[in-house]
Amino acid sequence: MNNFPIVHINKVYHIGRIDNSRKRKNSYEGSGLSISNHPNAWLKISDRDLESSLYEFVKNDASFLDFHELNAVLVDEMTKWGLEMGYILCATLYRYTFWHGDLDEEASILFQTYEEALEESNKDEEAIEQIDGFIATEKMNKKVFGEPSPIDVIDLLSTLFAEHVLKIDGVWWDDDLDISALSAPRGVIFNSKLQEWTRTERDFNEVEYEEEY
Repeated sequence: MNNFPIVHINKVYHIGRIDNSRKRKNSYEGSGLSISNHPNAWLKISDRDLESSLYEFVKNDASFLDFHELNAVLVDEMTKWGLEMGYILCATLYRYTFWHGDLDEEASILFQTYEEALEESNKDEEAIEQIDGFIATEKMNKKVFGEPSPIDVIDLLSTLFAEHVLKIDGVWWDDDLDISALSAPRGVIFNSKLQEWTRTERDFNEVEYEEEY
């Protein structure tokens, strides 16, 4: 087992219900508890108000897989495990690459069919590239409580790998803090680990956060 990147975060926040049975399908963080360390930023991104429930979770020396620090070798190890476990399948995908004006950089979207990519690209065939990738199986869909797109399948596979192989608290995505781009750092605590965390209900005005995004 290679050394997977681990980040230790001892205090995080969750906005909304704790009842996992009412969690929406197709969460970007899978079936666990979605968390952040910038709750006020996520309050704006999710277009909620200050009356929303806010919970603080604390655990000494909590460990998360640092998703954005995974290199190609580690992703390969993780996907081989996913294939062996029947969570993902190899597939031919179609990548549409375009200039994202809001981000001022190139962006891409993955599709399972050429027709979908062609429609999204407004018939720009030169912007579409055929690549090898992965898609989720029904077994994975049941585990992550959703149907991951080809874009999200590795992110959600990482939640299964971190819980069942690394046996840590969760996964952390250190995304850019940019409310205008609907982006902020986020993570997930696995349901199997929640009982190890101390939970306290908080008020948004009590939470320290960065003023500038």
